[in-house]
Amino acid sequence: FRRVLFRSTGGNEVLRKIQKGLDKLRTNESGSGPKILCMIYAIHYNDSRGHSNLEAISDTWGRRCDGFIGFSNVTDHTIGAIDFPFKGPHAMGNMWQKIRAMWTYVYEHYLEEFDYFYIAGDDAYLAVENLRAYLNGPEVDRLEHQGYIDRISGHRDHVQKARKTAGLQPRPLVFAAIMMSPWHRIPVIAGGTGYVLNRAALNLWGTEGADEKFSNMTDSREDIIMGTFFAVEE
Repeated sequence: FRRVLFRSTGGNEVLRKIQKGLDKLRTNESGSGPKILCMIYAIHYNDSRGHSNLEAISDTWGRRCDGFIGFSNVTDHTIGAIDFPFKGPHAMGNMWQKIRAMWTYVYEHYLEEFDYFYIAGDDAYLAVENLRAYLNGPEVDRLEHQGYIDRISGHRDHVQKARKTAGLQPRPLVFAAIMMSPWHRIPVIAGGTGYVLNRAALNLWGTEGADEKFSNMTDSREDIIMGTFFAVEE
């Protein structure tokens, strides 16, 4: 990839911009800010694919996270992968149980070590520096510490829960692309690009959701289930 890119027209300018960004990271000029734990759900295939996707992430953008864990079915410490047990099989139709167990594990072991927690599959790409800059910016501060209710939180079916949490310091927050839930017809998490919980949201999950919500459900729609937990006031 590098050879093709940097031999092309304008390649040298791209290289200079990338190198400038790397230099800033090495000197910690742009590497400060909130600490992010990146959680990747993956599977090791018993063929030439192996952990190829997870390995690529570990070698590239995963290095920009403050912490990195690959939740898989085979342990490989060289790429941050652990054999992670959960209820039921490693199968797409059982994704909810895997993601539910991942969030609970991170709540129990890493709640106080990181400020934000990003989860995605091994086919995602994250610009970690951009996420860190956004999380360290004024919009998130308004949401997390000033009780601001944005358009999504202010949706007629969200607003009751949003008002309930608006006075909390810090306030539980989820950052995600959205889609309409087929169950409640409200905006919920669209998990394909990954999503982020702040520490307060993870704590809310650990104290009110981990042992109770959908604990026996077998379903592939983990994003909708998790989104429903944070969106719907019961």
